Parts: sequence; C-alpha cells; structure tokens
Amino acid sequence: MSKYCDGRWAIVGRYGSGGLALYNFDGAEWKLIPQDSEYESGFGPCYTERYLREMGVPNIVLTEGPNCNG
Repeated sequence: MSKYCDGRWAIVGRYGSGGLALYNFDGAEWKLIPQDSEYESGFGPCYTERYLREMGVPNIVLTEGPNCNG
C-alpha cells in the first residue's frame, strides 16, 4: 500500500505490518532508498532527518515516513 506518493517520492509498506520504506522515481524506475539508522526501540530500520533533508524529500516525508524521530 502507498501512504504517500507525489510521482517522485513514495512511502510504501505492507498492509498491517507497520513497516514503511521510502522510494524515489528516477525517471525510469522506482528505487528503494536504504535506511541509514535503526529505531532505538529495536522496531527496525528508519531514516534520520538529516539523511532525508540531504536528499531533498518533501516535508510530508519527514512527518509521515519511517523517520527515526517518530
């Protein structure tokens, strides 16, 4: 399922799993953006705000995506 998609960035996950990942469309195909950290709770991989900002993601990705702060 897709939680967010603007044609360039997409937050997707498997329904009911709670796990989300970030994808970027490069003009030809969607590519998974590898997570750069892990939740302190041990829940799994996440993205740091700095990493996301360096990629230039829209602000909604910072609040709705699997970022390590939320």
